[in-house]
Amino acid sequence: MHNKPKKVLKILFGILVITAVLGLTLGFSKKYLLAEFMTNEESEEPVIITEINNEEEYLAFAHSVNKDNVYTGQVVNLHADLDFSDYENVPVIGVIEGESSVAEFNGVFDGNGHKISGIQIARNDSISAMFGKLTGVIKNLKIEDCSFSGNVCGAIAADNSSGAVLNCYVDAEVSGEVKGTAVGRNYSSVLNCMTSAEACGENYGKMRDCYLIGKQNI
Repeated sequence: MHNKPKKVLKILFGILVITAVLGLTLGFSKKYLLAEFMTNEESEEPVIITEINNEEEYLAFAHSVNKDNVYTGQVVNLHADLDFSDYENVPVIGVIEGESSVAEFNGVFDGNGHKISGIQIARNDSISAMFGKLTGVIKNLKIEDCSFSGNVCGAIAADNSSGAVLNCYVDAEVSGEVKGTAVGRNYSSVLNCMTSAEACGENYGKMRDCYLIGKQNI
C-alpha cells in the first residue's frame, strides 16, 4: 500500500523528464526566439529575430525582402548607426528593378534609437523610400542626411498601406509628385514622429502626435 505513492511519483517524474527533453529538442530548433509574440495572440509561432550590426547586413536584409521574403511574424533589430555615404545603388526595400510589383515588408523593423544616414535614392518615375510598401511596423528609428526622389516618396515608406510608423525621427530631403518626409501615402498609422517637414504627403489614415523638428504638433 505504501509503495503506490512512490510509484505515482516515479511516473510523474518520468513524464516531466520526457516533457523537458522534448521541449529542448523540439521547442528551440530555431536560432532566435522571443518570449513575446506578435500582435496576433492566437499565433503559436515564435518570433524570429534578424540582427543588423553593419551596412552589409542591412543590404543583405534588403535583398532578402526583394526576393519576396516579407518577414511576416519576424523582428529585425538594428544595433548600430549605419552610414551609406560611400555606397551606391542602395535599394528600395521591396522593389526589384525592372519589375512592376512591390514586395511588402510585413515584419517589425526596430531601430532601437539608432541612425541611418547617407542613403541617396533617385527613382523619378517610380517610388522612392527605405521601404517601398509597408504592411508591418517601423519604430524607434532615426533617419538623417538622406535624400529620396520619385513620383511617390518618403524617407521611411513610399506607401504605408496597412502598417505603422512609430516613434521615428526623420530629417531628410524628399522630392516628387507625392512626397512626405516620413511616408509618401499613408493609409494606416504614423504616430509620435518628429520630421523636418510634413510627415505624410497624402494622409488617408491616422497621423497623431507628430511634430515638426523644433516646432509644435502637426
